[in-house]
Amino acid sequence: MKPIILIDARFWSAVNGGLSKYTRGLIYNLAKLKNSPFRYIILTYKEHPSLANNFQVIPTHIPHYSFSEQALFFLIKRYRPALVHYLHFNHPLLTPSPFIVTLHDLIKNHFPQPKDTSHNFLMYKVKRWGYTLTLKNALYYSQRIITPTQAVKNQITSSYPIPREKIIPIYEGVFFKTQEINPLPIKLPSKYLLYVGSFYQHKNIGFLIKNINLIHQLNLNLVMVTPKRINLNWKEILREKRILFFSQLKESQLRYLYKNCYAFISPSLMEGFGLPVAEAFSFNKPALLSNIPAFREITHQRMLYFSPNSSQDLENKLQDLIQNYSFYEKMSENLKNYFDFHTTAMKTHQLYREIVNI
Repeated sequence: MKPIILIDARFWSAVNGGLSKYTRGLIYNLAKLKNSPFRYIILTYKEHPSLANNFQVIPTHIPHYSFSEQALFFLIKRYRPALVHYLHFNHPLLTPSPFIVTLHDLIKNHFPQPKDTSHNFLMYKVKRWGYTLTLKNALYYSQRIITPTQAVKNQITSSYPIPREKIIPIYEGVFFKTQEINPLPIKLPSKYLLYVGSFYQHKNIGFLIKNINLIHQLNLNLVMVTPKRINLNWKEILREKRILFFSQLKESQLRYLYKNCYAFISPSLMEGFGLPVAEAFSFNKPALLSNIPAFREITHQRMLYFSPNSSQDLENKLQDLIQNYSFYEKMSENLKNYFDFHTTAMKTHQLYREIVNI
């Protein structure tokens, strides 16, 4: 009987943005690996994806970030896995061993303000306590910690007494379920910068909005895409500033925006990886990025970086992009081969083998 690897894939649904892309990209590519010595149990939240014969999908109705999540222990134990892989930091505190986690970032450590949550203050405090407890449990009791970059590994070891050898950086890849491209039912600006991501505090999108006149003066426009609906206040601000925005797009429509943009832009204050950057590279699009460690790492110091608090620096780098566009376009083409979920799956599979000792 082959040993069982159980993967918590409850972020499968596309509404979960980058976590969903990581989940689907990893599992679809694990399913493509030949002669694997493992059987896989895949826990999803209601979804029923079709996978290879050695994959069994178990839909659950236990959502993330809930107290009922602790009941996963009994469900997981039933299958007697040789290893459990949680694709996010959250997991039941009482969990079968051994287990590993993928820790995508420590953003909540640095941006704990309740403005990024829809809960009232008391509920926020309870959730915050749960986050801290769960994160420390994952860090101290897991067999290994997968991170998407060396930058996240450095953040962990500078904040917690975790042995560096326990943390394994594995780059993520670009995931689009199909290669289909569908245009949007609206005329796009002829030359636009594209932002893709949430509107959370650490994303620093207020900086882009504040500098929209600068962007317009350089004959550029700004198009913003978020995986979730935005509130009325944001909509009014974006319309007033003549910023085109979309939410909850189909993957084929997002591909269309990448294909037709002038460049990708992100003023983020902190990231663990930056999947939209890799997605932009898949279309040979240059990236104008905030000067943070994760962005510098995944772009191998070959793109344009600006201080996320300096309008003058942003203007200088935009002018550099315009004057040397062909150069940065070529750089993005060279970088796109670094991001492949097949490689992610192979390295993760090798880690499974090392822990299970096969």
